[in-house]
Amino acid sequence: MDEKKLLQNIAEECCYKRCSMPYLRSLCCNT
Repeated sequence: MDEKKLLQNIAEECCYKRCSMPYLRSLCCNT
């Protein structure tokens, strides 16, 4: 599995859990 992609998936999941609203997601993570 691609390590870089795995880290991105983890970061994205973090995003979704912290901010369910799309326009707030950019404030929660830097992906």
